[in-house]
Amino acid sequence: AQITYLGNCESGMRPATNTGNSFYGAFQFTIGTWNAMATGYERADLAPLDVQMAAVQKLLSRSSIYTQFPGCAAKMRNIGLL
Repeated sequence: AQITYLGNCESGMRPATNTGNSFYGAFQFTIGTWNAMATGYERADLAPLDVQMAAVQKLLSRSSIYTQFPGCAAKMRNIGLL
């Protein structure tokens, strides 16, 4: 439920999201953060959703959801998901 809410909050859970805002994929990764996840895909919007989900879980094992996704984390906290 948490990862689905996060993806919906960030992009409407659209894995191919590339709006030109320098954030990519369902979870709106920056290039630097995406590259640090070493997925083998050039950008998040080019990777399948399951790869993006694994990358966000890897990221959150290393860093706080409040740091990485502050707006959506606050919403998740407010509704009791965090």
